[in-house]
Amino acid sequence: MNVSVSVKSDTGRPSDYWFETSLFLDKLKTTGIGQKALERTLKKIDPKKVGSGKYTVIIENRVAGRIAGPIYDALSGINIYQKQSFLIGKENKPITSSLLTVYDDPLIPSGLGSRLFDDEGFAAVRRPIIEKGILKNYYIDDYYGKKLGMKPTSGTSSNIVFNTGVRSNDRYGRIAQERNIDYRIHRR
Repeated sequence: MNVSVSVKSDTGRPSDYWFETSLFLDKLKTTGIGQKALERTLKKIDPKKVGSGKYTVIIENRVAGRIAGPIYDALSGINIYQKQSFLIGKENKPITSSLLTVYDDPLIPSGLGSRLFDDEGFAAVRRPIIEKGILKNYYIDDYYGKKLGMKPTSGTSSNIVFNTGVRSNDRYGRIAQERNIDYRIHRR
């Protein structure tokens, strides 16, 4: 369920949205979606420029995929085979900060990407992708596994899980709210 809101202001016409998803209708949140979209839109009225500097950046979970997308593209068997990946030969080597750990977990109950088997019938397993900054697995299906001489893992991702940091979400939420910050990534 998705709601978009746009408002007219003296500084433009800001807009935003909010959505809720669920695999099961009885678990779908159907109230408050419009209110959340409106609150997000109203925060964009009268934006202020910030000066250059070093800032703590809060990346909202709904845009994290845009940041991680290039990494996940580079992990696919087709891109490795076609030599279009910057991660070729990087398995078991550091590729990010040691603070980052990412798992692919197809076994999360009611997860949007949950499954018992992948597209080729391989049993689904929780799999480390990046562990403390070290690349642990690529997404290799059976076809590219044979082409590359690599063991198939699964050709597609399921539920991507990032380990949480040491700071609480509440702390970041308070910082963003106090400063009336809306962190988004825009494509140009």
